[in-house]
Amino acid sequence: MERRVRVAGGKTLALDFECQGEQVVRIRISGDFFFYPEEGLERLESFLIEENAWKADDPEGIIAKFLLENRFQAVGFGPSDLAYLLRGLRC
Repeated sequence: MERRVRVAGGKTLALDFECQGEQVVRIRISGDFFFYPEEGLERLESFLIEENAWKADDPEGIIAKFLLENRFQAVGFGPSDLAYLLRGLRC
């Protein structure tokens, strides 16, 4: 399944996810953005699944903290954009 949003500047952010039963087992983030370092994007995707970020009271906060602690940088979207796509995610 996929969710999309237009972020500031007319860029697109997409969240693809795969379910097994009621559990999200895979998340892929794509769109018009850059992520530094590139391999950090996979770590972010794994983190979102491990933390069940879509169930969090403050998904934006946990995403921002993860990016800051790991010194990852997203250019073209922010934690609030990703949190918007995650809110209410269901299989």
